[in-house]
Amino acid sequence: AAAEPFKSGLFGTYLGTPTFIVIAPDRSVQYDVRGQNSQLTIDSLEEAITATGAEKLSSAIPEPDQKLLLSLNCNIVRDKLTLEYLGEPTQLNTTLLNLLGQIYTSANFPIEQNTSVEMDVSGLTAGLWAIRVQDRKTNIVASYLFLKQ
Repeated sequence: AAAEPFKSGLFGTYLGTPTFIVIAPDRSVQYDVRGQNSQLTIDSLEEAITATGAEKLSSAIPEPDQKLLLSLNCNIVRDKLTLEYLGEPTQLNTTLLNLLGQIYTSANFPIEQNTSVEMDVSGLTAGLWAIRVQDRKTNIVASYLFLKQ
């Protein structure tokens, strides 16, 4: 996606060809990386980046070893948010947050195995919210997004 403007030649109001610089993890700098055409410049950039020894970032998140056996019954709600719990009996700590990370409310409560719990969310404003849930016995934490209508 980052190479697309270069391939299409659509750089916005910028006229000309941008200068590419590759900065290695050791802070050495290679200026003006280019090729004879668009594809050769992209290939030259890839080669220069590979030569630095840097590793590409991964957007993949490793699967956690332990999961909280909890799910939302539905992530679009009006007045009640229903948590469905399949784990062993425990104590849960829940925190409702807006997308700025501001805490709306928190609650601690015991929960039994194979149980559903309803939370009153009628006082929330419409929009996207998060609920963070922590199992107090195992300290496993999970976060869920839901839409309050």
